[in-house]
Amino acid sequence: MTMFPRKFIRDPYKYTNHRIAFLDQVLIRKMKNDYNKHYSSDFKTYNWTGYYVNHLNGTSHTDAATNNKWFINVDHLYGCLFVNENHWVALDFNLKTNRIYVYDSIPTLVEELEMVQQCMFLRKIIPTMLSEYIPEKDHKKSYAMLEVKRVTKKNPVNDDRGDCAIYAIKYIECLALGKSFDGLCDRNMQALWINLGVEMFDELGEFV
Repeated sequence: MTMFPRKFIRDPYKYTNHRIAFLDQVLIRKMKNDYNKHYSSDFKTYNWTGYYVNHLNGTSHTDAATNNKWFINVDHLYGCLFVNENHWVALDFNLKTNRIYVYDSIPTLVEELEMVQQCMFLRKIIPTMLSEYIPEKDHKKSYAMLEVKRVTKKNPVNDDRGDCAIYAIKYIECLALGKSFDGLCDRNMQALWINLGVEMFDELGEFV
């Protein structure tokens, strides 16, 4: 996920919608750990750190800061979630409709209720962050949990299981660029892995 903010800053003209932001895995892991440790029951009293605030304000990535504040300048957040320690899915957070759209390449692997539960920390933390740090003139305070909806129509699936990570990354890339999922399929996996490895090396100096 780290390469997406850099690409967005460098080539913003490629994106049809500029009101987007990306959640890196460090942030998502911290959200989950803090939720489990500190405020799964009374999260509204949590003492938010500058780390969270910087992400909300679009200033967390010093080499790819957008200064775009969630909800005010950003409608969609994109991220990946590691479900049950064995499966990757892509998430599209629509901040205007208070909904998380789940793009799952193996939809039969995780039951609907389990997926909702896996997203619980995000369903609670994100609306809390918005309510705590976005002015009421721009965003009405609400601690209501985000809804979860799994996207199934026209969603490529990973029949030859084992490539859920690349599917999740490509889902996000296509969504962010406003492109269809054409070409995202099992038979193209080897080429997609190679292309992703080259992209990551160019952006980050490391391979997948």
